[in-house]
Amino acid sequence: MKKKDKLSCFFNEEVLKKHIHSLEYKSMFGMNGMFAWGVMFGVVHNGELYIKANGLMREQFEDGGMKRLEMPESKMVKKNHFYLLDELYYTDELKLMSIIIKSICFTYHDSLKHDTEKLRYLPNIGVHMEKKLNSIGIYSSSDLVALGTVNVCKKLSKKYVNSCNFKVLSRIEGAIKGVHYSLIPKSRTIEIMNEVL
Repeated sequence: MKKKDKLSCFFNEEVLKKHIHSLEYKSMFGMNGMFAWGVMFGVVHNGELYIKANGLMREQFEDGGMKRLEMPESKMVKKNHFYLLDELYYTDELKLMSIIIKSICFTYHDSLKHDTEKLRYLPNIGVHMEKKLNSIGIYSSSDLVALGTVNVCKKLSKKYVNSCNFKVLSRIEGAIKGVHYSLIPKSRTIEIMNEVL
């Protein structure tokens, strides 16, 4: 770690190293990011520890009046969810490790979710089709499933004339079902085609 970014006297870094063997620091945005098991869970800035909060943790931190990391927008993503841990956490090792482990778990879970939610990872959906789907407001597998093949094809047809042919219908239905498009029965594709028209 840079000398200026050593943790303050309130925090004993050895506590973290004792519990998290894969602890790493990476210099970024003029601070040090804290990583464990491949995910960034914290930031050391001006000697203070900020922990990444997701979902309920964020609400808990905000309700508890915890200070959010403030950085110029040019140096950090607009929506950062790093909160300054108050001294209360430093005096209770169990409480400190509990909040850090939660942060690591939620961050890791979110990273998996984002990867598996990408449309291009579905069967039958390549980068070209993903771009088309994005252009009509469908950004994730959840969006695709929620709309269903008929509504997706109606939206595609509105924006791209003659874009929902037999093969495209089968591909979208297959992506929703999680199978290769050749496994979608022709009778089902014809049924969808009739609903779209």
